Formats: sequence, structure tokens, C-alpha cells
Amino acid sequence: MNRDTPIHPLWLRITHWLNALAVLVMVASGWRIYDASPLFPFEFPTALTLGGWLGGALQWHFAAMWLLAANGLVYLALNLASGRLWRKFFPLSISGIWHDALAALRGRLSHADPRRYNSVQRFAYLFVICDIVLLVLSGLVLWKSVQFPYLFSHASEFFHDPISPRCHPANADRTAVNSWSNC
Repeated sequence: MNRDTPIHPLWLRITHWLNALAVLVMVASGWRIYDASPLFPFEFPTALTLGGWLGGALQWHFAAMWLLAANGLVYLALNLASGRLWRKFFPLSISGIWHDALAALRGRLSHADPRRYNSVQRFAYLFVICDIVLLVLSGLVLWKSVQFPYLFSHASEFFHDPISPRCHPANADRTAVNSWSNC
């Protein structure tokens, strides 16, 4: 392998670092949003948060969410169009993940070809891709639940929350509960 030849194409490196930036901004602004109304008896240090105040943190958070969503779509589209998704991440098996995880824990996992992902890496990348899709969708549900009633009602059904759908104003005409007082 030639040392001057990059392991990953330029578009992959750019989308990777844009996603990393978006996630860091979302974490830092999310901590500021949490600090505005903490659920637990601790707060994140102000120096580690972003936004300065709740409104500013929300603006940073939404901007990073759109960067993550748009960049994620570019990443997925380029992976699918180039065939890289299938070539790099599949086939994947539970036994392969188990075998490579045990080899890594024993210090015997081969790194002879850095262009080839082992099963644990494949699983981790696929998990992160699915996780980012879920994070963006759940963010849309929380941010614009009235504009995305389909996502809201199906998300609450998925997590077996019997209260949320009937308390949601978009579903008021479809349920017997037409008042927020019963929620």
C-alpha cells in the first residue's frame, strides 16, 4: 500500500469531520439547554456549554441539527451511489462481531490492512448511522411535534407511551380526549 494514497476518499473525510463538528455543537448546546431546567441535581460547567443562554443554545442546537441532517444525507447518498456502503459494511454477522470483539480484547485483532473494516467496526459504523437518523427524527418530533404528527404518534406508539398520542393537539379530533386537562 502506498503511503501517499489516502485510505478514505476526500468526500468521506469531509462528511466525517462535519458530522463530528455538528455532534460536538449539539452536545455543548444541549448541555446549556439542560442547565436551563435541570432534571437532576447537577449542572454542566458553563465553560463546556454553548449558547450563553437558553435562546442562544437552542439556535446553536437547531443549526447543528440541520448540519447533521443535511451532511448525513450527503454521506448516505454518496455511500449508496459509490457502492461503498455495501462494500465496506457488509456482510456482517453476529458470529463475526463476537469473534472480532474477543480477538480485540485479547490483543490479537489484525490490523494488516487499514482499508478493511473488521466486524466490530462495521457494526459500530452501522449503529452510528442508524443512531444519527434516530436522533434527527426524535429531534424533529420534539421540536415540531405539531408539524410532524405522523412521526410523533408513531414514535410514541413505538415506545409504548399510551398518554402522549391522546394529549397531542394534532390528535385531539381523533380521540375521545379533547382537553389538555385530562393529560
